[in-house]
Amino acid sequence: MKNPLHIYSHFVANHTLIMLAIVVVITIIMTIGSGMVGTKYMEERDIIPENLPVIQAYDLFANSFGSDTTLMIVIELDPEHIGSDEVRDVRDPRVIKYLNILTEAVETSKQVESAASAASLLKSFNNGVLPQSQREIIELSTNPLMDQYIGSKYEMTVLRMRLIDVENTDETTQIVNDVQDVIDQIEAPPGLSVNVGGELAVGPIVTDLVGPDIQRILSVSFALIIIISFLVFFSFRYGIPPLAVIFIGIVWATGYIGFLGIDLSAQTSGTISMIIGIGIDFGIQITNRFREEIAKLAPEAAMELTMNNVFVPMFTTTLAALIGFRAMSWGQLTFFGEFADIMTYGVTACFLVAITLVPVVLVQGEKIWAKIKRTPQARKASMLIKRNKEVKK
Repeated sequence: MKNPLHIYSHFVANHTLIMLAIVVVITIIMTIGSGMVGTKYMEERDIIPENLPVIQAYDLFANSFGSDTTLMIVIELDPEHIGSDEVRDVRDPRVIKYLNILTEAVETSKQVESAASAASLLKSFNNGVLPQSQREIIELSTNPLMDQYIGSKYEMTVLRMRLIDVENTDETTQIVNDVQDVIDQIEAPPGLSVNVGGELAVGPIVTDLVGPDIQRILSVSFALIIIISFLVFFSFRYGIPPLAVIFIGIVWATGYIGFLGIDLSAQTSGTISMIIGIGIDFGIQITNRFREEIAKLAPEAAMELTMNNVFVPMFTTTLAALIGFRAMSWGQLTFFGEFADIMTYGVTACFLVAITLVPVVLVQGEKIWAKIKRTPQARKASMLIKRNKEVKK
């Protein structure tokens, strides 16, 4: 029986158009999947295993009494002009009245179970009536409960909202945007800075930063890889194949994780640059060996011999890398498992691109280059170069 590796090497070297068609079809499909990849904010709770007693107790509490997920509106003193009538103490009646309006406004949201602030506490201390003078506010603020809402130096106060059924980042983003709209619509007294705060407010911000970060990582990585590739080969036609591996490999990898419904987070977005660093090696191995063989063989025979010699080392390297990545998923922290999955898909995709697309690019590139050299202009240029060398001698 023929060696399966020899059969594949012969096929990929002599049927480049068929291999190219297969790669194009797969790339189109994976491009669709790439568009499905989203971004997410990974909380600490997402990293901890679900079977830990503390997480199970938390889930039981949440199911019985509701989630303790909170969002805050933070109001700080931010006066701009000395001697003006801007607020200098958050116990100012203007601030308390503003807080009361904010509290009542956010409580109308369906996602807000309850809202509490210094204004709502003061009302409860004053028989449901909001105190109108600063003297009354200061007297009522001596209650220890007020320390949860007003800073010790009276330069900051918070409005806390308890939310209902926040299940994913999209819902969190919508709630934060709704609260921000409320802040924008209600005019604050002069000398105040009003912002949405809390861990839930951080999530959408981090999610918004993941996309640009990934683009920045890819841009820098690709730029440096392109420079290194052309410095190594000093050739355009030999510098392209290694780059094709990482370009198409990333498309295949992101397409696959897109179909699986896996989103990238700030923690896992760095895997893209790692995949690029590992994947470029596959293209370099095949290209280097092919350059040695093409000096004495026809393109098809050179590629067949190349694949016979580099396939096993490349496969062994890939297998070793995958074993290392899969070992990461054996730990209890779920983050490492997700990290390992993405790396596994990425390295596998680069390996498959290398053994399918690179032979096509190299063989067809040699054929195109041979036709270019046979043109009259190329032959004339070659003759002039030879004649100049003879004259110098």
